Amino acid sequence: MNWYQHLIVSLLAAHVLNVALGQPWSGPVFAAAALGALLPDVDHHKTRIFHFALAGIFALVFAFVYLSLDATHSIKVFSATALGLASALGLWLIKPRHRGVTHHPLAAVVFGVLVYAVSQNPFAAVNGFVAYGMHLVADRFS
Repeated sequence: MNWYQHLIVSLLAAHVLNVALGQPWSGPVFAAAALGALLPDVDHHKTRIFHFALAGIFALVFAFVYLSLDATHSIKVFSATALGLASALGLWLIKPRHRGVTHHPLAAVVFGVLVYAVSQNPFAAVNGFVAYGMHLVADRFS
């Protein structure tokens, strides 16, 4: 399936869950469901979520290194760029095989637990878990 198909199926399932529980959509709930819909495909190099992860790793490492160094601007930029690129390359190299560990039901549980740990919002956690799980179910039929 394509990313938008996973997003539609997962958000629809999350919406049905929210209606059944009488819960309205909120920012954290929507974010958890959207991320849960797309995150399982972080293990495929052609997906948007993987490209976003590469860019995110680069940006975080770049910012951390740039802000941590006590040097001239050009040395900070060079060092931050080099370490950011090395980190993105490292992610590229350690990426698990497609439909491997990120496509296991336990990964959906771990994702739900992590969402709860970060947000302290049980509805966001449940929505993230359901969306992640629906991604896995949708992959079984495609």
